[in-house]
Amino acid sequence: MPKKNIVPTDNLSLEIFEEVIVEAIKGRPGLGRNSARSAVRHINASWKTREVDIEMAVFRILTAEEEAATAIFYAIKRLKYPLHDKINMKSHLHKLALSPFLRIAGNFFSKVSYLKDFEPKIEFHKDNNRVFISCSANPIGNPGRFEPIPPLHFGVTLNEEEYHFDKEVEEFCETGNIKKMEDFMKENANMRHNLLYGTDTGISTVTVEENYFTHKRRWIFLLLAIYIMIDEHKEHQLFVSQAMTAFQKMISYIKVDELDSLT
Repeated sequence: MPKKNIVPTDNLSLEIFEEVIVEAIKGRPGLGRNSARSAVRHINASWKTREVDIEMAVFRILTAEEEAATAIFYAIKRLKYPLHDKINMKSHLHKLALSPFLRIAGNFFSKVSYLKDFEPKIEFHKDNNRVFISCSANPIGNPGRFEPIPPLHFGVTLNEEEYHFDKEVEEFCETGNIKKMEDFMKENANMRHNLLYGTDTGISTVTVEENYFTHKRRWIFLLLAIYIMIDEHKEHQLFVSQAMTAFQKMISYIKVDELDSLT
């Protein structure tokens, strides 16, 4: 039988933050760990084939992204966050929706002016394989940086009410010239589906932008960092709970059956 903690990385020259994440994954329990290991395995395979078999390399990197999403969902379910029972671990909709949701949330944080003073960053300690968030202490009168513990234990409010990124979802669709969020989801679902099969117009081919695989690799490792920051802390972290409400609100407008049938 294969060893439980093997994470194939032989085709990757790992950066320090990737090394920390890979080692941190090995210490996590259950399906979350194995989905995260699988994500790294698919990145590793994609990296090997990206110049000789681009269709399969894209398929593998997209699968890696779904596996990273599965790891995050497993952590949320394992720790029994609010609305964890609404997550369908087998739904391609939920997995495909996570990355755009996190990008939407990221767009919000990038526009909050006072956060620029705090300079929040995800950081990595190689000596003990820790993934955490650090912030500048200057806004509160002390030099240096401080670490929120747990790392995602903060909330976002607007007019004293919990904020669910409704404006950012709308802007995301407008910027991409997308009438509905499911249009974006269908495009991504079809891309993966069409990599494997012939169509009425012939055999599908794919072209990707320069540095596509590098950008995807960094994004997936970021997803794995989020997984670790959730899974390592038994305490329910405020932003994770808030994000669950916002995420469920976003996907409630997407036609689940139609999207899942495409994948």
